[in-house]
Amino acid sequence: WHFGRHWVLKRILSSSTNTNPIARLMNYSMKCMNEDFSDVNYSRVARGTKIATGELSLNDSSGDISQFCHSLATNMLRKYPDNITFELGQVVYGWERRKGKGDDDVITAVVVYDKTRNIKRVIKGESFVIALGTGAREVCSQLSIPCPIFPIKGHLATVVAPLSMIDYNQELSSRAFLSPLGRNTFRLSGFADICPPTNIAVDPDRIKALIDAAKPVLGEGMEVTDVDCGFRPMAPDDVPLLGRAGGFENVWL
Repeated sequence: WHFGRHWVLKRILSSSTNTNPIARLMNYSMKCMNEDFSDVNYSRVARGTKIATGELSLNDSSGDISQFCHSLATNMLRKYPDNITFELGQVVYGWERRKGKGDDDVITAVVVYDKTRNIKRVIKGESFVIALGTGAREVCSQLSIPCPIFPIKGHLATVVAPLSMIDYNQELSSRAFLSPLGRNTFRLSGFADICPPTNIAVDPDRIKALIDAAKPVLGEGMEVTDVDCGFRPMAPDDVPLLGRAGGFENVWL
């Protein structure tokens, strides 16, 4: 969800008098979806989020992040056909730069390896935004830009609970989280393990903990249909890095 909102950053930061862009971003996310891209489909089912204290908030940011990003991209291409191009299947290989007016450099192009055509390409541009989640640190290192973003491993379990009628997200014990997917199907997620990004094995103890946390809410009759794990990008203070990168006139995080 955080990745999908990067497109609103320029609009937020240039128009807001709020000195806290992070708070502004959180408050703006649902508003921009309702006004600008109300037809973006991201499999949202929940009517709100219930936190551990029992309080129910009508705000909801759950859903399928892959479906959200692809749907958002399609809508942006339709709304801004002359301003936006998506280059998929590219690996950042290097950068071309020149000196700026002051001490900062100016990036003139990004050199990529096109996996779809097995060739190296040069993509020119006026400004560049690095918004790559767990991959941002590696790309920033190519430009010697400090980027303390680390991969934090989380676990997921998809379950079917035939007798449950829950239609809101719910915070569970052990910092786990439940999201309805429709048709009595639910996504359980949680945990934040610090480990190498090469550790992609699903930990059965973590999955069991998710299931146990959901039993008081969904009951004992759950059927596990899928388990997985993945890495979330996280800074040491759990705050997104937003703004212009030092040393460059036209590179943004």
